[in-house]
Amino acid sequence: MSSCIRYQGKHSEWFDVLQGTRQGGRSSPLLNLLYINGRISTLEKSGAGICVYDIRVSSPSVADDMRLLSYSVNWLNAMLEICNNYSKQ
Repeated sequence: MSSCIRYQGKHSEWFDVLQGTRQGGRSSPLLNLLYINGRISTLEKSGAGICVYDIRVSSPSVADDMRLLSYSVNWLNAMLEICNNYSKQ
C-alpha cells in the first residue's frame, strides 16, 4: 500500500505504508476489529485488570482507543508486555 500527504491542494511524493490501515479505507474497520479483538482476548486470558462489581475489566476499548486498567505498576507493565508481544505476531 502506498500513500501521499495532501495539504493546501498540493501532494507530497508517494511513499510505502508498511504497517497500520488506511484511514477511511473500506477494509480498515474490519482489519482493525480483527486485530483489536485478539489483543483484548489475550489480555483477558492473562487475568490482568481490575474488578468492578465482581467483573474483571482489563482493557475497555472504543474503536481504536484502548485503556489498560491495573491495580499496580507491575501488572500494568505485564499488560504492556502482553500488548507488545501480541503486536509482534
